Amino acid sequence: MAAFSDERIARILKSRGLKVTPQRLAVAQAFTKLNHPTAEEIFRFLEKEHPYIGLATIYRTLKLFIKTGLVKELSFPNIGTRYDINLEPHINVVCVKCGAIEDVENEEINKIMRRFANDGYEIVGCRFEVSIYCDDCKARRLKRSRRR
Repeated sequence: MAAFSDERIARILKSRGLKVTPQRLAVAQAFTKLNHPTAEEIFRFLEKEHPYIGLATIYRTLKLFIKTGLVKELSFPNIGTRYDINLEPHINVVCVKCGAIEDVENEEINKIMRRFANDGYEIVGCRFEVSIYCDDCKARRLKRSRRR
């Protein structure tokens, strides 16, 4: 994901009625560098440059970002809770072994969403997920099975 300037992030936060703080800017900026991070991954990413930002602050900021629609919280059985900044309908392709997540855009999903909206439904959210073994994990599984 492309990095955003602090000015652009500040505009986005203000547009959602949020006060711009160094902590919120830092957490938002982390999303431009990390793919579907956990709160702990955001903490580890920020701790060197922002040692004053604790894990509790990150959780509070994430909760606020979710409440204001900046971020989606995604819970997965094998890999726990992740956070997604991509709010457009898409498919999350999730490796069940290592937890890698890839976003896949798909026009058919947009058509389905438009059909529901045109039928008068108020869409409050959607989630599409495909569970896989990524290439690396699949290769390791094949390697292990050949040794047996």
